[in-house]
Amino acid sequence: MGRRFLKRLIFFTALLGTLGCLTAVYQYYLSMIPDAINLKACSEQEIDFCVPVSGVIVPETAGGGSNIPIDFSREFTMVTGERENYVASLKLFGIIPYKEVSIRVVEEKMLIPMGTTVGIYVETDGILILDTGSFVNNMGIECAPAEGFLQKGDYILAVDGQKINRKRELIELIENSNGRPLTVMMRRNGEIMSVTMTPVQNQSGDYKLGIWVRDSAQGVGTLTYLDLDGNFGALGHGIADTDSGVLMDMNRGELYRSKVVAIEKGQSGHPGEITGMIHYVHDNIIGTIESNTPNGVFGNLSQQITDNVLQPVEVGYRSEVHLGSAQILCDISGELTYYDIRIDSININSNDNKGLTITVTDPELLEMTGGIVQGMSGSPILQDGKLIGAVTHVLVRDSAKGYGIFIENMLGQAS
Repeated sequence: MGRRFLKRLIFFTALLGTLGCLTAVYQYYLSMIPDAINLKACSEQEIDFCVPVSGVIVPETAGGGSNIPIDFSREFTMVTGERENYVASLKLFGIIPYKEVSIRVVEEKMLIPMGTTVGIYVETDGILILDTGSFVNNMGIECAPAEGFLQKGDYILAVDGQKINRKRELIELIENSNGRPLTVMMRRNGEIMSVTMTPVQNQSGDYKLGIWVRDSAQGVGTLTYLDLDGNFGALGHGIADTDSGVLMDMNRGELYRSKVVAIEKGQSGHPGEITGMIHYVHDNIIGTIESNTPNGVFGNLSQQITDNVLQPVEVGYRSEVHLGSAQILCDISGELTYYDIRIDSININSNDNKGLTITVTDPELLEMTGGIVQGMSGSPILQDGKLIGAVTHVLVRDSAKGYGIFIENMLGQAS
């Protein structure tokens, strides 16, 4: 009985181990091919994933043409028409159902890589709640008037029917309430709601709700690209509140001319930073920011930033990106300069701003900054003469390393 049980145990253990290995192999290969591939219209393009997957490419439109056999284990050339999109039905090793991949035919897009440091200023759409807290009232008792009513990430829109846009307006309404209950209209996760709260006097005799708020943000970033219609993309990530980490709902924003005046070099455990000189005056405005998204800020440039504008280059889609050498473009030295980097890993299915892992290899940039510093976010990444993405983050433990976003993720947010 014991020997039979032991044999069964060994068998099931081996079976579970085999299934675990097969699952790991399946998951590994699943990440090697994107869920969607963009190909340029009316062109012949080489595709090379080197994954043991095969199947057929089917025109998306019924009657759009014949099925095309496909083998992703070797390099092949695909000829695209003007508009037709396709779906590739694939199997791993030609047996195991793998995934369906959308193949989109897109018009060739040209963008001007920028790499220019700019000043950024945005005002929130409502007054952002950073947090709530308690204080000691005029009776010596600790109280928290806003607790249970407001929370981090809410936006106050109006008080007693009066719309407010600035933090100062909210403070004055609270201070002038004389302890009268206030009806506060606010937005939480896109939903509008109202709550009633009663301000309480603190030990100085001022009326408070016990909230920390913000109505604007400013800083230095880098322009990634400019299209032929004057529309820009920058940063490669959204503008989030520095204290709460919440992506800011934006009311309006502007780009300003900026000049790099100092660089704090990055070190292990301590990211460096660009210090920019920005005069927030009307004459220095060079563009408007129209949207703040997780994958960048976007808007329209109203003035030419510099005389040294580069020529447009092709967009390189994720299926064209490969490991190895690439370059970033930035004006951190005072002049637009290409610096060498290495692409270490590619998350082909990434829809966020960390699809690429990169390492700065350029001796000049390493000497100047230690690698990637705050303020370089948005610096365009180019490979094989094409714009493929932008720098987004630095790794705190190693300032020479960081993340980048695929340019098509930025373009998807901009459209």
